[in-house]
Formats: sequence, structure tokens, C-alpha cells
Amino acid sequence: MRKLLYLFFAVVLFSSVSVITSCSDDDNPEITSDPLNVKVKEISNEGYLPGTNVVFKVTVTSGEKMKTLNVMANNALIGNEIDLNNQKGSVSVDVTFTIDANANPGDQIALTFTATDKKTSKSANLSITVASEETPLGDKVNGVIYHMLGSKAGAWDLVNDVERKSSDSNSDKDMVNTTSSSTPAGNYFFEAKWKALNSTKFVAVTNFDYDNATLEAAIDAYGNGNAVSEVPEVEAGDVFVAKLRGGSEYVVIQVENVELTENKSDDTFDNNDNIVFTYKKATAAKSGGKTLMTYR
Repeated sequence: MRKLLYLFFAVVLFSSVSVITSCSDDDNPEITSDPLNVKVKEISNEGYLPGTNVVFKVTVTSGEKMKTLNVMANNALIGNEIDLNNQKGSVSVDVTFTIDANANPGDQIALTFTATDKKTSKSANLSITVASEETPLGDKVNGVIYHMLGSKAGAWDLVNDVERKSSDSNSDKDMVNTTSSSTPAGNYFFEAKWKALNSTKFVAVTNFDYDNATLEAAIDAYGNGNAVSEVPEVEAGDVFVAKLRGGSEYVVIQVENVELTENKSDDTFDNNDNIVFTYKKATAAKSGGKTLMTYR
């Protein structure tokens, strides 16, 4: 009987050790998932004027089930909470924010985009500034483009306010003189014209108040005109509104003078003819569609 009891005790002890060892071998490592992340990108605006819309694309990513997205303006909830339907991975939502019609120019609006998943929450923050109904254009800038076949610069960069030469990238050439070897010899062998070698477009305008031009007037004139990449023969006093490179920056250009230079003493062309102009510019989309965000 005593031997049987010892044997039973030994079997129980052995079984206990086996169980302990088995538990140690089966420990599961901690499983981690991709963290919650919120990314906001502005995709359109109407000049940030009171009563107008700003549209954002909000992208939420997480390895956990995503629950909700809400948007607050100056700590006040905008609309209803958006249900993210327990999705995992990535979800993109277009959010339209309407600026209060009674907002004052210069008001700062702080926007907070907060998403939650199964475990936590994350926010992205940005701010916009309410614009004036009439936005003055910037200071007047002087420019000149010379005969394309001459030794001086025949192109102008309206973004960086500098001349461009033949060796420069075409993407930087908003105004390029069109004179070529096939231009007729009459009229001093010079075409008082220009064209863009990028996506900049021009609209000829009449009865436009250049001296007191505003961004709103420029946008309106451009929207109601025929936008072209090459303008016809110009003369002093002509005014054009340009939209730069398919973006949201507008330029109002006034031709100040067309200078036709005399031939050389041997009756050959000196190719120093030029178009002198001034311009003013302003930007409608102040954020330029950039991703503006901070996290907390």
C-alpha cells in the first residue's frame, strides 16, 4: 500500500512538471497592429471668404477597427460624427467646412479632425484665416522680354520674378517671345507677342482697373474670359489676367511699352526689340493644397 501511495505521488508530481513546462512553451508573443493615424489635405477652397466652402480629404489608417471621425471648428462640433464602420486599413472621407457668413476678415479658425479606433484616438489640427471680400494684389513688379533670337533673355518667370534664358527649364517660362526665324522681316523682324511653355494661361481684359485691381476682380475676369497659352500682338496699355501653371495664383499684367529697335548700320537686325510690362499677383488658395497637420 505504501509503495502504491509513493507511486501515485510520483505520477502526480511528474504530471505537474509537465503541465508547467507545456505552458512555458506555448506562451503567445504580443501581437501589435499599425497605429492609428490621421492625415488631412485641403483639396479646394473658394478664397476663404465668409460663407464659402473649404473641402478637405481626411485619410484615417489603423490596424485596429476604426470607429468614428469628428471635426471641430474652434472647439465646436461640425455636423454629425462620421461612422467609420469598424473598417481596418485605410479610409478616406471628403469633409466640407463652410465658413460662417458672419465671420470677419482676419478671423482664425482652428480645425481639429479626431478619429478613434478600438484602442485609442488621434487628431490632426490645422487653421485657416478668413479672407477679405476684396483682397488687394501685391506690389507692382517690373519685367521685360527681349527678341527671342537676340542675345538677351527672351522669357520671364512670373512665379520667381526673374528673366529666363534658353538654357533654363521650360517649366519656368511663363512668358516667352514668339519671334522665330520664320517671322517676316517687316515690322523690324519682331513679333510683339508671347506664349507660355508651361500650363500658364492668359485672358485679355478690357476696361479693367489695373491700378486698383483686386484678387476677386482678377478671378472674375479670368473666369469670364477665353484663356489661352499664347497672346496676339500687344501694345502699350493692354492688360491680361494670368493663372499661373494650373494653380491658384493669379497675375494681372499690363504692357507698358513695345520697343522696336533700329537696324544696325549694315542694315541687319540687332534683335534687341522688347516688350516692357508690369504685373501684380495674389494667391487665392493660401494653403496651396498642402497637407497641413499636427498630431496629438
